[in-house]
Amino acid sequence: ASYAPGKWSGAQIVLHLAQDEVGWSKRVRLALNDPGYVVQPYDSAAWVERETPVDALAALEAYLALRKLNLGLYRGIGEEERLRPFRHPQYGEMSIDWILRTLAGHDLHHLRHLEAVRP
Repeated sequence: ASYAPGKWSGAQIVLHLAQDEVGWSKRVRLALNDPGYVVQPYDSAAWVERETPVDALAALEAYLALRKLNLGLYRGIGEEERLRPFRHPQYGEMSIDWILRTLAGHDLHHLRHLEAVRP
């Protein structure tokens, strides 16, 4: 089920969360290790569409495992590294800190959608 007409289903939202754990954590890892790193943009809606229909349980297990792995990495990033700049072709200079702050609310944003889908 979807929380609104034309919006993702609960399974698609969980898939999106798992996919973004892959996409965003890759950016963090590359920014930490590759001086002059430039982001390769991706279309998250196209990723979800490509993998639909989806096994919701598999997507949830993947999300939880990736999130746990990534949180271990994120907790070990020092203040200087958090401020390390990299470039996004559309948005200009960004930092690892920006990614971490964005991710901190991303799952909570979609949790509201999942709660709206719940019977």
